[in-house]
Amino acid sequence: MLDAAGLGALTDRIFDSVRNTREAGAAAHIVAFLNSLGITDTTEDEVRHWWRARGQLAHGHSADLDPAKLDRLVAVFQRALRRAAGAEAVQ
Repeated sequence: MLDAAGLGALTDRIFDSVRNTREAGAAAHIVAFLNSLGITDTTEDEVRHWWRARGQLAHGHSADLDPAKLDRLVAVFQRALRRAAGAEAVQ
């Protein structure tokens, strides 16, 4: 079917994408992880915007990132990493 559609060269990539598809998106998983650490001031929309920008940059495209919002998310993820590692108490 993929060959007939001219997508035969992408077969492995398509199968990997289907196999790795989740019921909830990455942003929902990330926010749930943050919430489990007591970090509840970050929304799925914020994470989704960052996640898309990350993907664009990873594939060599430009991305629209507000430096202040990026700095805030970096601080949120640093706090999450410290808590997950036991270096900061969950509040």
